[in-house]
Amino acid sequence: MCECRKIKSFFACPDDFNNLFSFNFDVVENFPKYFREDAPTDEVIPKFDYSITYYRCLECQQWWYFECSPTESPYPMLGIKLKAQEHSLSKAEVKAIKQFLIILAHEGFSAEECVHYGCSNLALKNIKICVSHFL
Repeated sequence: MCECRKIKSFFACPDDFNNLFSFNFDVVENFPKYFREDAPTDEVIPKFDYSITYYRCLECQQWWYFECSPTESPYPMLGIKLKAQEHSLSKAEVKAIKQFLIILAHEGFSAEECVHYGCSNLALKNIKICVSHFL
């Protein structure tokens, strides 16, 4: 069943991004708009594949950028809604969305600086590195 219309612009699946985000599952309740248990659709063209990022929902025809798991049965871990088939995302746009999600997942910044030598950025809460060094 398609739930593409429920997604405003992008999402991450916390179970799947657990290693990337050092995820605090309480955040799901605080930011349900950005963290979902499942992708909004399972029926896409082409079929989910780790090496492919652009997909179209078969039910509603919505175009997506999905980053899929590197598993035998790939599934989306990150999804970004696209305006049209021709809309492609730059690496910087994807990185910005990931950084935003990482900040939400860690519930912001701590008052301490990043532990990387010479870095004066604030560290994310509960870890000792900044968002720039996290990715």
